[in-house]
Amino acid sequence: MKNLKFLIPILVLTSGLFFACNNSDDDDGLSLNGNCGASWKVDGTAYSKDDLAFCIYLDSTLNLSSSVAALDFNLQIDPITAPGTFTFDPNNNTGPNVVILLPLGNGTTLGPASATITVTELSSSGARGTFSGQFFDVTDINLSPDFTVTEGEFQASF
Repeated sequence: MKNLKFLIPILVLTSGLFFACNNSDDDDGLSLNGNCGASWKVDGTAYSKDDLAFCIYLDSTLNLSSSVAALDFNLQIDPITAPGTFTFDPNNNTGPNVVILLPLGNGTTLGPASATITVTELSSSGARGTFSGQFFDVTDINLSPDFTVTEGEFQASF
């Protein structure tokens, strides 16, 4: 049941990628195949996604995703209007919604048990920040935080 409670919001938020664009000609805050990437270490092993397909800052939502697949790289904060530090808390019903998924390339995707995302730069032209925390394999029904993520960084040009 805890997995379902965790995965349903992620699927809903990821589906927001389909509706993040409007019909105006103004593309500020949206980058498809632009300069957008992330890197991180899991228990000392380096991983990266240098070609994120979606970099979006629109309607106070920051979303960096490698695809629309639910279990691929995804970092999202909603709402966000200024740089700051944001904490993943599955029991948070009042603060910003924070989602972060990290693929390891072997079919394993990590979700946060506890994670912190610090956005150091945020504007209509880009975002930059760091992340770290304790993560679990999203297929682990016990949600055991067996993975330590360090040195996480992301950058996006919109």
